[in-house]
Amino acid sequence: MLILDVCLIFLNRNQSKDDLAAAVTEYYQKILLEQFQSSSQGNDWESFIEEIFDYLSVRTSGQTFAGCPYAVMGMETALSKPAVASVFMEGLKKLEQIFQKALLYSGLPQDHAAILSRRMLSIYQGYLLLGRINGDLSYLKNAEKNMIEMYREYRSYHGI
Repeated sequence: MLILDVCLIFLNRNQSKDDLAAAVTEYYQKILLEQFQSSSQGNDWESFIEEIFDYLSVRTSGQTFAGCPYAVMGMETALSKPAVASVFMEGLKKLEQIFQKALLYSGLPQDHAAILSRRMLSIYQGYLLLGRINGDLSYLKNAEKNMIEMYREYRSYHGI
């Protein structure tokens, strides 16, 4: 089912915007987080990052770059509907947990994986936000490159 289909169903049922936001979150959780989770299985950090950005690049090629649905919708609702925004924050937390699991699989100790996963989420979200603002798909490539470089630099600095 396409996101547009979900929206039309809710509009036709006279559901609230909050219900629509929850449905959109469920849709993206199924599509995006499941893909990220699948890509993290059995892959080291670099392979995981390459795979998720290949996935994202294929889906945005020739289209308007929309950024991360969790961050975008969370920002849109943060001030007016904090309860709805918290639903989107949960998606971002799940994304961070997937990053952490991939870092653990790559041999980082738990404390280092926790720290680095938060940094990686910031890099990921920052580049996707910049790409959304100016519609430039090169931000996907920059995010991929910087997430791999940060991983290598972090391991080197900490002797891991």
